[in-house]
Amino acid sequence: MEPLRRLTFPLAALLVLGCGETTQTSLAVAAPAAPLVVRAEVTATGGSAQLMTLASASPVTAMLAVDGRLYVGSDAGVSRVTRGVSQPVPVLAADGESTTTGRVRGLIAHGTEVLVLGDEGLFQSTQGVLVPSPLTASLAGLTLRDLCLHGDALYLPADEGLVRVVAGQVSRLTFAGVTEAPTRCVSASADRLIVAFTSEIVELSPNGDTAVRGPSGAGTVRAVIAGLDGAVHLATTRGVLSRDAGGAWTLWPIAGGAGGLTVWEGGLAVATATSLLRYDAAGWTPVATLPASEGARPLAIASSGHPVVAAPSALVEVQSGTGPSFEASVSPVLAASCGGCHATGAAAPKHDFSQYAIAVSLADVIVQRVTTGVMPPATSPRLSAEALEALLNWYDGGMNP
Repeated sequence: MEPLRRLTFPLAALLVLGCGETTQTSLAVAAPAAPLVVRAEVTATGGSAQLMTLASASPVTAMLAVDGRLYVGSDAGVSRVTRGVSQPVPVLAADGESTTTGRVRGLIAHGTEVLVLGDEGLFQSTQGVLVPSPLTASLAGLTLRDLCLHGDALYLPADEGLVRVVAGQVSRLTFAGVTEAPTRCVSASADRLIVAFTSEIVELSPNGDTAVRGPSGAGTVRAVIAGLDGAVHLATTRGVLSRDAGGAWTLWPIAGGAGGLTVWEGGLAVATATSLLRYDAAGWTPVATLPASEGARPLAIASSGHPVVAAPSALVEVQSGTGPSFEASVSPVLAASCGGCHATGAAAPKHDFSQYAIAVSLADVIVQRVTTGVMPPATSPRLSAEALEALLNWYDGGMNP
């Protein structure tokens, strides 16, 4: 148990048990620096992309794609979805520690690791399991709603204020004149943290000593993400609210509001109550009609390159997007695992697997033989889990060049 627990915390500067009492600071909040620009209402119906139902799930509360893996948080805990199959991620706990996350409030990535905030505390992934963080004891008694990393600090919005953890030391920020509790947070850039309340927004400086009020009247915030080029995007009951790197705020109204959003192919994927939309340089485009679901609607981009969206009783994958490519994802796998025998034809039928057309023509056979263990032969190393997943994701994702 102990060796595994030591491997679990490379974020030691954050996830060590703090000493001393929690400090509390109240910050004055300055007036907004810029007005809110409201655009024309977005058309949120249409789109013909096909849907594929993945693993059934209890109501989804959070979703995260990291390092080719899709993690799904729910009332029941955390699951990992691979090729449409959902498997619970177990909690490995010592005596006296919780063996369940409880309802999942947030999932965030740090490198290839995942931090999980549940009703039973803070957890971190390692070696296929979740391990409770020692910080959980320091956070006892707080009603935590979300988590985000910003520089060397971990922030956790809570009913009691914005909790900040640096080097294991816990402090709490409240904001003068803001009567609501913080519910969401996201790192906008090195010099700005965005904190969302029920209907208000505050921009916080890196060291947490100055705060500026964001735009009002943008609706209740359901989700926040860091976008490209220093932008931040929020899904609200009025639509999509965005802040660019220069600090300008823009609202795109959507009938019924936005339930969730994520970065997708240089733009955004946005889930509404009934549709999936894409926003990019060409503007707004309806992608697919979704099973109806009100309120917050988590979504993420699977390793296939397709958006995965929470539906009332399942996850649905929208069959749209470029998906992984042969050149980047599959050619290196075939060269390493198949080329030695097949390139010359001396030990196996001759095939030049560096050629896209040949790989596609033999894709069904390749996948069948690799997944059943026929190939590579017993005298050769097996494909790693990562290599197999790359091959299958390419195959399932449309076999792009």
